[in-house]
Amino acid sequence: MYYELNCEGGIAELVLKSPPANAFDPDGFRALAAAFRGLEERDDVKVLVLRGEGRGFCAGIDVKKMGGDPSSIPAMNRAFFDAVKALHVLRIPVIAAVHGYALGAGLALAGACDIIIGAEGAKFGLPEINVGLLGGASHALRVLPLTKVRQMYYTGEPITSEEMYRLGAAEKVVPLEMLRDEAMALAARIAEKDGRGLRFAKEALNGIEPVDLEKNYRYEQGFTFEITYLKNIAPST
Repeated sequence: MYYELNCEGGIAELVLKSPPANAFDPDGFRALAAAFRGLEERDDVKVLVLRGEGRGFCAGIDVKKMGGDPSSIPAMNRAFFDAVKALHVLRIPVIAAVHGYALGAGLALAGACDIIIGAEGAKFGLPEINVGLLGGASHALRVLPLTKVRQMYYTGEPITSEEMYRLGAAEKVVPLEMLRDEAMALAARIAEKDGRGLRFAKEALNGIEPVDLEKNYRYEQGFTFEITYLKNIAPST
């Protein structure tokens, strides 16, 4: 099981469960996409809290299962694209409660949400360049300044929840033991609102975003395949 989903009082809580690091293979991302799309059909759900179990929120793509094989990239790209798109276009507000780390695809998942609450010291990063991949900048740019994303993209170095808050990307930073309670309390305030109004609000906010997130991310993903393909046929300089 890649996740656990509970719905009560207008709040859906989806807990990522892919031990040991909450990194996902294509099947895992397909399962998440199906779960997000399934929430579209539920009139009793007004808001989603997305969080992780274990050491961290999400370590992204399970690179070990890819095994450095370029032929595995298209399936992984498509599976994750479908998952993060389903999350972004979900017609209800989504709160990411991030602890430990949100790396690569994990940062993209958090960036596809409407609100981020971070546990103290949690790390947000785009380490793909360290393993010969690219990706995640499109979603990071939804919440972080361009120059900060460029620095993270080029170096692979993460920033903390505290830095996310300073830059306006995180709504709040709280002790780890308070993370779930804070996220659920915010979700409860949102769930008090009219469900139709929330869906229209989400549609309006997505509609006025300055860039086409899915188009940008597909463009970005193309370079993931290219850099991995070239790494296997020619030495890097």
